Amino acid sequence: MAWSQGVQVKGLQTRQYRMVLHDERCRRVLERVAKGAHGRPSLASAVQMLKREGVPAPNGKAWHRMTVWRIAKRLGIELGTGRAFNEKARCPRCNDEVPRMWGGECGNCRRRQGLKRKYRTNDSRVADLREAKAKLRYYQDKVDALRQGRRHYSRQHPEPTHRFGKPIK
Repeated sequence: MAWSQGVQVKGLQTRQYRMVLHDERCRRVLERVAKGAHGRPSLASAVQMLKREGVPAPNGKAWHRMTVWRIAKRLGIELGTGRAFNEKARCPRCNDEVPRMWGGECGNCRRRQGLKRKYRTNDSRVADLREAKAKLRYYQDKVDALRQGRRHYSRQHPEPTHRFGKPIK
């Protein structure tokens, strides 16, 4: 037996009507939760209130936060104090969605601040400059020694002055 279009529409309308009646039954509980009658408004507290009031779950099994969130969204009630489902936190500095925050900032901002702090201090710049000059001196000495055809001795391993306990002549 084939379904006609009218039968499908009638079934859809019946389901939608049942959903509207169920949503209206949940409205008073969800509005009380949204006003903060029992602590902070949250989906978990709404689930507990609906169970306590004896409102049956729409699937006939058990209440879930996602189900409550969908009903509240349909009714236009703001319940979520945190983020919506599958929504990640946003960094207050760069406004990027990030999976994790450290001390109120994302990893990119934290890294950027660390680099700014590192290069903002003059001491680290002076130390970097000294190190670069020492490397330059080392490589200049090495190039000069190779041009003259002699062996290069670094400052860590200077040219030997004694051999077998006696000075080299």
